Formats: sequence, C-alpha cells, structure tokens
Amino acid sequence: MGAEIVEPLRKPFGIGPKKEPWAVIPVVGRRSDPISDIADAIRNSGIPYVRRRLGEAPDGRRIIKALVDIAEARPDNGVLVIIDELGKFLEFAATHGGDIHFFQELAEAASRCKGRLLVVGILHQSFEQYAARLGKEARDEWSKIQGRYVDIPLVAAVDEVLELTARAIDGAGTPHPFTKPWCNAIAESIHQNRPAAPSDLSRRLDRCWPLHPVTAALLGPVSKRRFSQNERSTFGFLASAEPRGFSEFLRTTTLSSKSVYEPSNYWDYLRENLEGTILASPDGHRWAQSVDAVERCQSKGSPLHLRLIKAIALIDLFRNGSGLVASDSVLATCTPDASETDISKALADMHGWSQIVYRKHLNTWAIYQGSAFDIDAALSATLAVTQGLDIKRLSSLAGLQPILPKRHYQETGALRWFGLDLVAVDDLHEAVSNFDLQTGMSGQFLLVMPTHGETHRALQTKCRTASMETEHPIALGVPDNVESIWSLGREYLALETIQINNAELWGDPVARRELKARTMAVLGKLQDALNSAVSNAQWYVHGKQRAIDSHIGPSVLASILADETYHSCPNIFSELVNRHSISSNTQAALNALVEAMTENPHLEALGFEGFPAERGLYATILKALSLHALTNDQKWAFVKPTQDKHPEELLALWTAADEMLRANGRVKLSDILDLWSLPPFGLRKGVRRVLGFAYIITNQDVLAAYKEDVYQHELDREFAHEVLRDPACISLQLVVRDEVYVDLINALAKTVKQITGIRCASEPLAIGRSMVKIAYDLPNWTRRTAKLSKRASNLRKTLLHASDPHRLLFVDIPNLYDSVSPKLIAKQLGDDLALLREAFPEMVKHLMTRLFKALTANPEDIEVLHTRAMVVKGLSGDFRLESFAGRVLEFDGSLDAMEGLVSLAVNLPTSEWTDATPDAAELALADLALKFRHAEMLAAIKERTPTRHAIGLVFGTGEHGRTIMRAIDIGNDEQRRVLEMTSKILELETGNPEDQRLFLAALAAAGSMLLEREDCNGKAD
Repeated sequence: MGAEIVEPLRKPFGIGPKKEPWAVIPVVGRRSDPISDIADAIRNSGIPYVRRRLGEAPDGRRIIKALVDIAEARPDNGVLVIIDELGKFLEFAATHGGDIHFFQELAEAASRCKGRLLVVGILHQSFEQYAARLGKEARDEWSKIQGRYVDIPLVAAVDEVLELTARAIDGAGTPHPFTKPWCNAIAESIHQNRPAAPSDLSRRLDRCWPLHPVTAALLGPVSKRRFSQNERSTFGFLASAEPRGFSEFLRTTTLSSKSVYEPSNYWDYLRENLEGTILASPDGHRWAQSVDAVERCQSKGSPLHLRLIKAIALIDLFRNGSGLVASDSVLATCTPDASETDISKALADMHGWSQIVYRKHLNTWAIYQGSAFDIDAALSATLAVTQGLDIKRLSSLAGLQPILPKRHYQETGALRWFGLDLVAVDDLHEAVSNFDLQTGMSGQFLLVMPTHGETHRALQTKCRTASMETEHPIALGVPDNVESIWSLGREYLALETIQINNAELWGDPVARRELKARTMAVLGKLQDALNSAVSNAQWYVHGKQRAIDSHIGPSVLASILADETYHSCPNIFSELVNRHSISSNTQAALNALVEAMTENPHLEALGFEGFPAERGLYATILKALSLHALTNDQKWAFVKPTQDKHPEELLALWTAADEMLRANGRVKLSDILDLWSLPPFGLRKGVRRVLGFAYIITNQDVLAAYKEDVYQHELDREFAHEVLRDPACISLQLVVRDEVYVDLINALAKTVKQITGIRCASEPLAIGRSMVKIAYDLPNWTRRTAKLSKRASNLRKTLLHASDPHRLLFVDIPNLYDSVSPKLIAKQLGDDLALLREAFPEMVKHLMTRLFKALTANPEDIEVLHTRAMVVKGLSGDFRLESFAGRVLEFDGSLDAMEGLVSLAVNLPTSEWTDATPDAAELALADLALKFRHAEMLAAIKERTPTRHAIGLVFGTGEHGRTIMRAIDIGNDEQRRVLEMTSKILELETGNPEDQRLFLAALAAAGSMLLEREDCNGKAD
C-alpha cells in the first residue's frame, strides 16, 4: 500500500514488527440473515477457541459477546470485522423484517472495547437510504442506528463529475466557438461564489458541449441528491433512451442548428422521468413549489418566460455545492437568442405574477415560496395521536390484488381468483367463519397482523389453529416483515387523514401536490412490502404449513388449493363463460345458444352456420362435454351423461343434482346451481346456468319443470331465457313410473296418440306433458267458453291447472270420470279431448256458412267471390267495407282466413273472443255482406261491369187495397237460372191480347203470394 499510507496507521492500530497482527474477520454480504453469515465468518477466521465461544446456533447477542471476548483477549491488537456489501444485509432487513438492531448493538459493543473491536462496512449508498422503502417511524429508527457509525463518503466531487461528463461526451473534435462566451460567464459566476473552483472550469464546461454549461454544472449536484445514485444517475442521463433525455436530443438535433441541451430541456427530463421520486424525497416540497410556478407561468407567459423560469427553478433547487446562482448574466446564457431588454421584461413579468423573487443579498433570482405547509410536521403530529394500526381501513385502501391460480386455469379452463386481505389477529376467527364462496372468490389468502405485539411464533400458532376451523380453501399467512408493513401502513393512513381533514390544504395547491406524491410513494412502498410478505410468508391451510417458492409467488399455492378443492369440476376451455362475471356480448351469445337448444336439438351443431360466438360456446361446452352428440340411430340429440362416454366430473354434477331431487322432492334450479358452485365442483357462474338447462333437457323424460310453480308442458325459448335470467323461479321434480298403473298408462298413451297423431312414450311425465300441451294449445276462446259440456269443462280446468303429473294421471283424471276401468277412462278422455280440440273450429265453420249465405255465394266456387270482391274494392270509400272486401279478395276458405274476417267484423283479435263473440259476429258479417252486395249494384258508377243487378217489385191488389213492394238483386252467376225460369213462364203465354192481360195479373198475384210467404217464414224464424 505504500509507506505514506501504512505509517499513519501503525500507532492507532498498534501495528509493529514485533507485535501480533490484528484478527481480521471478512464478511461478504448477501440478501440473507446477517447473524448466521457473520457467525460462519467468525468460525472460518482461524481464531483459536472461537467455535467454543459461539456454540452451535448462536443468536446476535452471543456473536457480539464472542467478538468482545476475542478483542479483550488480544491486548496488543484487536479484531477487525470488514463487511463488504453491507447494503445486501440492510436490504434483506428492510424487505423481510430482519433484526436491524443487531448492528446497533454491534456498534455499541465496539465503542466499549477501547478501540480493540473495529467494524467497517462498505455500502454503495448511505445507511438510511436502504430504509427508503420503509415508513417514517422505521426510517427514524434506522437513522438512530446509523448515528452509531461514522460515515466516510467516497464520492466524486462536483468538479470531478464535470470532468467525467466531458470525457464521456468527448465532443472536442467538433468546433463550437459560440458557446465559449457562455462558459466564461458561467465559470466567472461560479468563481465568485466558490473561489476554490478549478481555474480551468471554463474549459471543462466547454468540453461538455452540446450540454449547456448551466446544465453541465448542475449534473454533479443533482447526482448527490437523495433521489439519485451518484455517478450512476449522471451516466444514466447521458446514455439512456428515456424521454426528453440527452440521447433523444442528440438523435433529433442537427449540428447546423447550433442548439444545445438547455436547462429547460433538463427540467423537462427530470419532470418526465423522476418527478415521483423527487416529490417523495426531502426535495419534494421545493420541487412542488417550482412545478406550481412553472405551470402558472405556462398559462400566462411566452416560451421565453418558460425557458427562464425552468432555468431559475433548476438552479434554485440544486445550486448547493455548485456555486451557481440564477443571476442576470447566467440567465442571459440560458436564452442567448433573446435580447437583454426582452429578458429583463420577462423577469419583471414573472416577478409581478408572484412566480419568482429577487434576493439582493445573493444577487440571484429564486422561485417564490408559495407554500408554508410542513408535511413532515403534520405527519409526525398525526402519528403521535394515532394509536396502533387500523388493519381494516388499511386493507380497504391498499388495493390488494387477488391471486390467480394460473396453472389451474391453464389446465382446467376455469378462471378462478383468491382474495387477498389483511386481517388483525383478534379478528382472525371472524374472518375465517364469514368467508362466502357466493361472492365469486374461490378461496382467500389472509395476511395476519399482530394487534398487541404478538411474537412471530404466537402468530404461527394462532394461524395454524384457525386454519383447522374451516373446510374452505383459506390460507392464513404470517408475514416476515410485519414491522415494515406496520410502519408503512401507519404512515399511509396518517397521510390519508391529513389529506382529508387538514383545512390548510384547501388553498395550497403546492402542498396538495406534494402530499399526493408522498402518499402515492408510501402506497407504492406499502404494496411492495405486502407483495414481499405474500411471497415470503409462512402459510397455513387446514392446520398444515404450506411452503411456496418466493421467486414464483403464491400463484402456485393457489393452483394447488384449487386442484384439491374443485377436483370434480368439468374442464371447460372457454374464457368467455367459465368465469364469475360475463360480458353483455357473451350473454347475448348464451341467449342464442339456449334458443337453439330448444328449437334445433335434432340438427348438427344446433343448426349454427359459420362461426358466431354462440357456435364457439356450443363447441367448447356442449360438444366438448359430449352432451349433444349422434345417437345410435345416427340422429343428433341431447344425451344424458354416462360413465363410459362422458367425463367423470360431468357425471358427478348430474349425479349430485339427481340425489338432491330424490331427497327433497321439488327443488329450485337455483339450489342445484348453488350446489354446483360449492366444493368439490366449484362450477363458475358464467357457465353454471347453461349446464343447468342442459341438465333439464337431458332429463326431460323424468323431470317435471315449473316456472313460478306453474307446470311447463314444453321447454320453449321463453322457458330457456328464464333459466338464464332467474333460476330461482324455476323448479324441478323427478317423476318416476309406478308399475301399479301400467294398464292406465298404456291406455292413456294410446289416447294421446289418437288425438295428436304423435306417438307418446308410456311414461307418466310424457303423457302428462302431452295432455297439458293439448290444453295449452287450445285457442283462448275454447279455454274460456262456457258452451262446452260439464265434463269437458272440468277436464279443461284440470289440465290447465295441473302441477303434478302423478296426481293428474292417477288421481284427477280417474276422479273426473268416476271409473276404475283404464279403457273406459281412456275412451271418455279421448271423447272430451276431441270435443275440446273441435269446439273452436266448429264455431268458425258455422260462421263461415252464415257468411256465404249472406253473400249469396257458393262455398265451392271461391273464384267468383274473388271476382265480386275485385269489383267492390275501392268503390265505396267506406274504410270498413274496403277492409272487408280486401279480406274477401284474399279469402281461401281456410279457418284462419275466416278468423280474420270475424275479427274484422267484431273489432276483436282472436285471443279476446268470448261466448258473445259468435252472435255479434253473425250480425256484423250480415251487415257487411249487405253493404257488399249494394256496392256491387253501383259498380257502373265507377265504370265497372256490375256483378249484380237490382230489381224493384211493386204488387198491388185492388181487392184489399194493399200494396207490396220489394227490391231484390241478382248476381251474374244467377242470370242463367233467371233466364231458364223466364222461358218456362213465357211458355204459358198464348199470344192472345186478352190473355196477355190475364197473364200479367196472374204474375202479379203469384209475386204477391211469394212475398207474403217469405214474410211469414221470416216471422216464423
């Protein structure tokens, strides 16, 4: 090392040629417990009897005592403990809650050994900076420990940083004479305030081109700040690709522009990349004031104002140690393109706006001190009056993210999540007992925090005991950095309290900015501490400790718990539905899927064409689980799960639902779905309901379905949508065949086939469903009319109010027919069902017959009626008659067409017909028919060929003084018969003039008699 270094050390260290050398114990730090590493270093030091002094598993105090004993046993020299990378030990203590007080006790022991025990630690930054991620109270404790040591900083001076920067840039080969005056001005200003500055300072500044000399002079002071890392920050600024950095300036600036990296550019760089860190540092208050001044200037000033105030802010913040001040001459170099007059005016403007102030005693401009709020004082005061830590409030504010079992998701397709929360040890049992899977969580991780200073071992015991009290997948963890969480949590809650309750902040935007940044910084530290706690905690599940890899995190344990807990859940690889909450688009696709399940079960892929979202859901759910497949007769259908063709997890779902129905009779679908949501199934909510509907379809031969306690005779799209919308209104009941009623079942099945023409299975549920369907398919008029027989009316009522297939077939129907003979019951039932089905058509046919008679039309010749309607349509101007003519024009003789004419006549839709409707319809149709015929006679007015001819008849008999008048109309289709009758009558005429008079009298007498006979028949009717 050289005599000039060794000689000064001989006397204080007692080093001599005849003296025994010092015992040196070298230690290399790492992220682990320093006590065990220092113990190993002592054992390996070669010092005699050291192993006996230490023992097998020494604690911190045993190690310190051993070092003191060794030092005292060496009166002519001592013990030198050199800890390289001491910062690694400090980092471990900060992140894992290590015993930092060991170093305090070590320092105190060394101070009592009269120089015989010397501890040297080598760090990359100051002792307290390793505690930057801790809370204020913890940082204060670390500062006290640091006070036990003497700091010997080995950092480059400001001027050395300037020289290093110049060498790194190496721009000497490019001439830039225009910067020389600026460098001279800056160097002269620095020499006035720091006479010890190097004489060649101007040259050094000039070598830093294209950095502006002010920017170059500030790099050194900035690198010494708490938010920086000495020279690392300087070279990071020079070489990194950060936004608005020096490298970006070099890429985007041409040499011919003669531009330099001004202080305003450096301000933008710091604010873009380091503002959060600066605000959380001791410079945060002044930085917030500077930012506020710059923002206020930006709203009022010009670009010149902004360049000047940014330069003033930078110099004012970081001038300590540099000798640089924001004088007029320095500011002139920061804006060389502006005149002296413009600069003076801009400075006067900003002074008038209360953005900057001039300090005459320093001959410098500075940022206006617009805020006097002391956050540190307010924080200390709030912490002093706050007792303990409000764990519940901290948990709600900390924003703890759920833990995802990623491997489980990859292997099963189920998107699960485990809640992560903090809980006080006093509330542990309540938190465990109140856990509810219905919230969507598949499990929970709880970090247990002490409330009354419980030891680590005591927390472990309580967590192990509490974890045995639940069957749910709940992991209880004991963090190893409780002190860090406690300190940061108290500081974070205190800052939140200040932000809410302190009225001084209302009119102080600078303080609000600083407080917000400080709060976010502490929250970031707290979240880091919590993440570290989750990864390194000791976790207990069902009374057993579960180890996790701290490098991977708790996701592995979450996957293991999910596998163990939900082992009977079918694998469904659809991230759209296999989750707790689904999107509106996915819900629309589910609606389309269940509609296809009801309408197209016989088609491949349920009839979907192309690849819409619902086709994807079909493929990943129904097809993947083989619920919709080809049957043995090569037809597509829904099939019930079997052990040899379906996943055992799906079979377990169906079996669990079957057992619930057998045990409880009628069960709500929502109860079955809730059962499926619990272990060992854990079926996610998004897919639960569509599988519930699939369960109903595959069991519809033995499963009676009810909607709001009303029996459903068929599974239509309305029922399917109700399953998705509200499963609680759907009830299910198993219906099992009873062999005692075999004969009755077979007879009723034949009757149903005779009535419907469709084969019906000889099962109670199938027969009951078919019979109820017949009743519900009846027209509304038939379901309400009182014109049926009493027995048919009772059957109708029984079917419409049926709620239990067993009771319907084996109690209600036999009681209705008062018979025990299956054949007789079936025959009478068939007669009544036929009567119910034919009642409405017969009524409509009767009205059709009356209509044809009123129109004097032939039911066998509809084309003639259409021709007549074409003549009438558009003739009368009567909207009602026009509608009638239009319906007649389209009339095809069907019952549906006749229903339309009747509805028009009575102004009622078919669904609202009553027993009075047929009588009213008969009169209304007769009236419309009469108007129709009258319109036909007036067709010539519209220059149309009339289809009917009107004839007026007047018959008078002088004998009784009575006159009979009548008007009749004849259609074109009746003209031939009229001519034939006329010919026969004229054959009686002899041609004698005298007989002609008698012939006409005979015609009048005959006409009068015919009309009188018609009147008599009308009265009789």
